[in-house]
Amino acid sequence: MSSRVAGVAVFVLLFMIAAMGHEFVATDFTCTGVSEGGLCWLKDFRLRSSATWRFLNVPQGVILTLRLEGVAEDPCQDCVGRDVFVRLFYGPGKGGEWGRIDLLLRNRAPGCNPGWYKVYGEASFTWLPEIATSELVIIAQRVILCDPHVGFTLRSLILEAPKVEIPAVPPP
Repeated sequence: MSSRVAGVAVFVLLFMIAAMGHEFVATDFTCTGVSEGGLCWLKDFRLRSSATWRFLNVPQGVILTLRLEGVAEDPCQDCVGRDVFVRLFYGPGKGGEWGRIDLLLRNRAPGCNPGWYKVYGEASFTWLPEIATSELVIIAQRVILCDPHVGFTLRSLILEAPKVEIPAVPPP
């Protein structure tokens, strides 16, 4: 009897863990922008600088929520605080097709405060590469020349897999 109760307890625990969802943090981060103040700044006037995150063991065929948070500074306006438009490319590390997400990073504390300010954006996409791979690469670039400059770190980009809906276990 006690082994049956223990088995049910383990079963319930596994389902509870699956129901919580899962966050993925990048295993690698590279920057072709300017490194300053512990951040990778995308501020190239030719819009070529980028920040790249590499994720491993991201499940395929699921809808992922992408959360991107950065720090912005606005060299083009007297009153800072404008939102930043970035373009994200995502795909397998090698080979295969790449997708694109245009994302507006909104000022988290609107107002006219000189200096750096936090920006945040969120989007969902289905990670379904045409080739089997355990690696997902996401590249961020600024798109508009006079948009504020934006800085990122390894922990700026988080992916979250959805919670799994668990059907109720019928009573014994």
